[in-house]
Amino acid sequence: MYAADLAGPLVDRLFKKKWAIPFDQAKAKQFLAEAGVPSGFSIGYTITTGSAPLEQEIGESIIPFLGAVGIKVTVELQTYTGFRPKNVARSHNNLWLFPTGTSSRFPEVNKLYRTPGAAFNPGFEIEESLRIVEKLYAARTDVEADKYREEMWDWYSKWMVVIPIVEMDSLYVVNPKKVGDWPISSSYDARLRSFEYAKNVAK
Repeated sequence: MYAADLAGPLVDRLFKKKWAIPFDQAKAKQFLAEAGVPSGFSIGYTITTGSAPLEQEIGESIIPFLGAVGIKVTVELQTYTGFRPKNVARSHNNLWLFPTGTSSRFPEVNKLYRTPGAAFNPGFEIEESLRIVEKLYAARTDVEADKYREEMWDWYSKWMVVIPIVEMDSLYVVNPKKVGDWPISSSYDARLRSFEYAKNVAK
């Protein structure tokens, strides 16, 4: 599970109602019963911190919804740095809430396309999903990219490998009377950064 920051306008433009899943307690319990766990189950739930201010608040807000259908979670609150070795080694089996964001043209490529040999790998190694993301990355027009985005989001909506929780806009406010030039370094995400380059307004 993750809190998605995919640059608001992209999601506003592309999101379709067919991907929306309202909270339905009866339906959820039905699915659990069909899976052979009618009373629910217990599982670890990792909330990693250090990437966005609201991580813990968003992560904890989900717990009552899980509990309402019989899913009991043991919360593990941990910095992302501390959790990363277990994630790379595939040595955890928890639900994981992780905020992510990017300012690139294809945020899905940055966040969903990982190869098994990469230094960082969140575990998206399912061949079918990787092939869809590859087609998106190779797109040469926005129309073509949007076609593959819909194919990709259809796939993720069906299989729920990743469950988007909430979209958060990256809106930062700087006081122009205090802060002058501030060249924020480009990166794969849109986090507030490069504080060492911020300059005071000239007196």
